[in-house]
Amino acid sequence: MGHKRKAAQSPSSPPKGATETSKRLKKHAEQPETPTKAAPLVLEEVLHNKPLPPRAVDPSAKSKRKDKSKKDKKSRDKSKKSSSKDGNAAPARAGKENEGRKPESEEGFVQLTTRVLITLPPAQTTAPLSGVQDTLNAMLFNYVPQLQGVVLCYNNIRLIEEVGAVVGDSPFVQFWVEAMFVLWRPVVDMELQGQITIQSPDHIGLLLYNTFNVSIPAELIDKTRYEWRSAAEGGYDSAANSGSMGEWVEKESGKGIDSLNNGWLSFKVAEVLRASEVLSLTGYLT
Repeated sequence: MGHKRKAAQSPSSPPKGATETSKRLKKHAEQPETPTKAAPLVLEEVLHNKPLPPRAVDPSAKSKRKDKSKKDKKSRDKSKKSSSKDGNAAPARAGKENEGRKPESEEGFVQLTTRVLITLPPAQTTAPLSGVQDTLNAMLFNYVPQLQGVVLCYNNIRLIEEVGAVVGDSPFVQFWVEAMFVLWRPVVDMELQGQITIQSPDHIGLLLYNTFNVSIPAELIDKTRYEWRSAAEGGYDSAANSGSMGEWVEKESGKGIDSLNNGWLSFKVAEVLRASEVLSLTGYLT
């Protein structure tokens, strides 16, 4: 028995809602895309270690910095060579740490009120102020990079916010704290006075404020004013030096530096050295 094949029916027309959606998408695609403005970088993003946006680098500025660095290095090398050839030449200044920064006082002491970021373990978050005090106590007489100086004392602690911040998957909590600090910020070419602790042909050792070590290498001692006199040459005028290998003597007076000012010696800072949190100085005599 033959069967009649039904004619293929035309597909039904799309619903009205789908047509309107298609028109809106088409209209949106035809419009030019407007660039989105980047959100400004805020302090919280830096503290939470979010990546910084790329910064345009001026090639000419980079070239100038390289040329200046090479020129400074050549100048230092030339000064060292001239000093080593001529024993009476003025000593070359070692290091340029903090050079150009004006000291807050003649001896580098400064009092200021500022904020620091303190990180506390979870056990101290129940009494954060007590934990902050413990952290600040550990900073005493140590160099703190946040404060750019050695912390001598602090006072008037205040929590900026009662609730700390947890960064990433770290269990430690960060608190912004405001306090008054007394800092010591030595800079290059600052004149200080220390107590002589040791003398040798290679260097003079000093103790500054009964706390900080100072070393004055022989190459940074002006040979036009001072000379080394060994024990065999009888260069002692102080019974305290008996048993030592010798002493540095001022040429003009013929006296040992230990007896010029009751064991105290004035010097200028040549370099500020930091090993972890401990700060020491390299000095020079002119």
